[in-house]
Amino acid sequence: MDIDTKEKFRENRDVTLPQKMPSHYRISLHIDDEEVVQQNARSYGYRVLRICDPDPDWVQKVLDEAERVRKIEENNN
Repeated sequence: MDIDTKEKFRENRDVTLPQKMPSHYRISLHIDDEEVVQQNARSYGYRVLRICDPDPDWVQKVLDEAERVRKIEENNN
């Protein structure tokens, strides 16, 4: 979650958060098939990989994205 989003939450405690907020649980990458989750990821600052059925390459996509996220987080620490 970026600083601006955190400030908005502090200013307005009545904000209804989306049901899925991986960043609240220290989850680096959320994998989902719902478009709304992908939209929320942009709005609330968490990473999501959208995999839709049928996708024969889903395993490799997950592995590639997990590695990409690991490198980003490694460089940020």
